[in-house]
Amino acid sequence: MAAFIGVTDSLTGEPVAVNVDQVQTLRTRKGEDRDTTIIDFGQSFVQCTESLADVCTRALRASTPD
Repeated sequence: MAAFIGVTDSLTGEPVAVNVDQVQTLRTRKGEDRDTTIIDFGQSFVQCTESLADVCTRALRASTPD
């Protein structure tokens, strides 16, 4: 069963649901005034306001069975 997490799109400020099973890479993009996290799916990506550590923690919690 797919595990989803919620993040905030850094461009629009809208919430985005991310399927953890489809994530290929995570990285941080350094900005002048703030950093963003890029969640890469191979053919597409989401750039979000949450920190890399926060996204990793959410993904691990979502994919770990209770």
